[in-house]
Amino acid sequence: TAQAGIYKVFTSSNGCKSDTVSVNVVVNTLPIVKASNDTSICRLAQAHLKVTGTASNYVWSPASSLSCSSCTNPIASPTATTLYIVTGTDNAGCSKKDSVVVNLYPQPQIDAGQDLNLCDGATVTLNATGGVNYTWTPGNYLSCTNCANPIANPPSNTLYTVVGTDQNGCTDSDKVAVTIIIRAPKSWGKDDSLCVGEQTQLFANGGDIYTWSPATGLSDATIANPIANPTVTTNYTIIISQSGCFIDSGHVLITVHPQPKVNAGTDKEITEASSALIDATSTNATKYLWIPSEGLSCNDCLQPVATPIKTTTYVVTAYNEYCTASDTINVRVICNDNSIFMPNTFTPNADGLNDRLFPQRRGNGLITSF
Repeated sequence: TAQAGIYKVFTSSNGCKSDTVSVNVVVNTLPIVKASNDTSICRLAQAHLKVTGTASNYVWSPASSLSCSSCTNPIASPTATTLYIVTGTDNAGCSKKDSVVVNLYPQPQIDAGQDLNLCDGATVTLNATGGVNYTWTPGNYLSCTNCANPIANPPSNTLYTVVGTDQNGCTDSDKVAVTIIIRAPKSWGKDDSLCVGEQTQLFANGGDIYTWSPATGLSDATIANPIANPTVTTNYTIIISQSGCFIDSGHVLITVHPQPKVNAGTDKEITEASSALIDATSTNATKYLWIPSEGLSCNDCLQPVATPIKTTTYVVTAYNEYCTASDTINVRVICNDNSIFMPNTFTPNADGLNDRLFPQRRGNGLITSF
């Protein structure tokens, strides 16, 4: 360390004293440079720094996060914990440094929880974590706004925001959406009837889970529109669940009617001008219809007598009040030698009776030429 005072310098040459120089040395006192105390701030907050002392100008570094780098009271906005150094210089050109640490508190992680579905008219408990104090907005339909777990019962879809503060006074926020599930209108099909062996499609709507019972005769008892093919009359119950909130039920009666059975019998073979009894059999039928009706003694009876003039396939349909069934029979007509003959007499007396002699045919046959 230099000492102030007058210093003499002697010079000599070849052992002879030649000259003496006096130098007055002045030692300046270093300037006083005092930075403010270390401090801690939250993320996105600012720290007001300050330097005092006897220097005439000051320079701060690093300057990138300061409002000014050559002032005595810069505002610091660091994104991480930062050591700021201030250098003060007096009029004599002497300088001194000091430093201040701006510590960044860890950011709190406020969590409002998962978005929620709420049944219309019900309540739900919200749950915030990550802080020590909380503020919820909007405050309508909340049991409290400055608690971690308010009870919410909003009448419509609502987006809640919670601001949480930790022990350092730092804040963070999060949002949670509460979606209101409104009861949807429910419906199901009308009662229906079918014949044994037939099928019909059931349907229901207004939910997301469907359960039909009994499951007997259904293609799938857990869908909205199963195919029903019951063998006996069945009263189906449908339970409709909507998002776990609402449950409705209904009934669909499927009446199963007996299917008529009809057997037209074995095919027949007759000669021209002869007849055959069609010995058809049937159960669960109340009326019948034969097509074609030509050559039949009746077309609405079960066992008509057939006298066709040519081979014919007959279709019989059996009916009850709701259902039908059909069968066929073939009546084959064959010729014989006695079918066509020539009369042995005629009376050509112009009385319009038996006036002409021509070939004739027994039965219902028709001679087209001779």
